[in-house]
Amino acid sequence: MADILKYIVAGQLTKTDPDACLLRFDNWPKDIASAIAKSKHLELSVEHCEIINFLRRYNSEFSIAPDVRTLTKTLAKNMARKMPAESACIT
Repeated sequence: MADILKYIVAGQLTKTDPDACLLRFDNWPKDIASAIAKSKHLELSVEHCEIINFLRRYNSEFSIAPDVRTLTKTLAKNMARKMPAESACIT
């Protein structure tokens, strides 16, 4: 059996599989994504967090991950809103 990784964030224990996938979806302390990224020597940007939050909301509502088309269309629309008008066209 693969090793279970453990993270303690804000006093809460969170367990993941070796790929850092949560073992319990409902066990999501606010800063767990940052803690996992840091353990892998990565830094999350605001855009990364927006994508993670979108995926979590979608999964919570529909109990499934979005298909690629839904994901890209939604993210393109959301990110276009934040860009200046001259760079809002996504090719």
